[in-house]
Amino acid sequence: MKRFIVFVVTGLFAACAVMEPPTGGPEDKIPPRVVAITPAPDSAGIARDTAVMIRFDEKLDGDSFKNRIITYPPLDFKAVKVKGERVTIEFKEILPETTVTVLVKIGYQDNHQVKSSTPVTFSFATSPRIDEGTIGGKILFKKKPDSTGVAAIFAVADTTVDVRRERESRLAFADRNGDFTFSAIPADSSRFILWAFTDKNGDGVFSEGSEFSALFPDTIVLTRDRTGIDGILIYIVDPNEPGSVDGRVIDMTELGKHPTVRLAPLLPGERPIIAATDTTGNFVIPVIPPGRYTVSFFIDMEADSACGEYRSPADTTVSLAEPCYAAPDTLVVKPGESQTLRPVTLERE
Repeated sequence: MKRFIVFVVTGLFAACAVMEPPTGGPEDKIPPRVVAITPAPDSAGIARDTAVMIRFDEKLDGDSFKNRIITYPPLDFKAVKVKGERVTIEFKEILPETTVTVLVKIGYQDNHQVKSSTPVTFSFATSPRIDEGTIGGKILFKKKPDSTGVAAIFAVADTTVDVRRERESRLAFADRNGDFTFSAIPADSSRFILWAFTDKNGDGVFSEGSEFSALFPDTIVLTRDRTGIDGILIYIVDPNEPGSVDGRVIDMTELGKHPTVRLAPLLPGERPIIAATDTTGNFVIPVIPPGRYTVSFFIDMEADSACGEYRSPADTTVSLAEPCYAAPDTLVVKPGESQTLRPVTLERE
């Protein structure tokens, strides 16, 4: 089975463009845009001794392209020349007979140091046909589309993949809507693992501790009969992001007080979370740290935020049990998860 592994190659960069200050008129705030690519994207049968040329609509900052150009499969560069509006990539050896993908990561800039947040990615084939497989979806962080998201696929054989250590088979930056797309992927029954992470600094590299990630649970297989998979949703959560709980307490006690809800953490030393229902018996606890909790519902006649006893209004020497219900199951609150509990009825004993 063919497996592609990418290496970030530092080649010979010739930054020929000279920094020029604006010469008057409105300040340049528009990043450089691609106007032509050679070989043509998605073309096949390209000569194996070809060079790659990317032409933009304005002069470029050559230094900003250093360490931002990656090829799949990994290829050694003879030179990467940036002159005026053009980037030319020359290779040390003739290209293998395969599909070649070129990626320019975000952060390259023009002569006025206006950075681009749009990657450049395209594919061509030195073989008679270009690979036709596609994988697409959306990255969400805290349930919202993540424009900083990066997706990576890893080709797998019979072993597991450590996505934090191994080189990816392909990288894709999400757009402003969190959407990502891989194209020109082998559709020959190769198996892929899909992983995504938030990329706050835009370097295309996962930073442990400051960025968050998620692994798509299913292995992706592309075949001749199924060359494309779209609509994949990858949910990334902050492991410390609070969850929330809502529900309803039906009060049949006629004691004249709103029911109380108590979440007691199983973790020693943590303080319980207390909430009261509204006049209809509904409650919402919007911020709950991830963890495990015991849950109880009661009429807090003693006003001590705990299920216990209270003095009878008719005879203060008599203690009565507060109406109380303790949920039999432990409540597990996961990061960013919202839960609705089953209705609970409280009655006087």
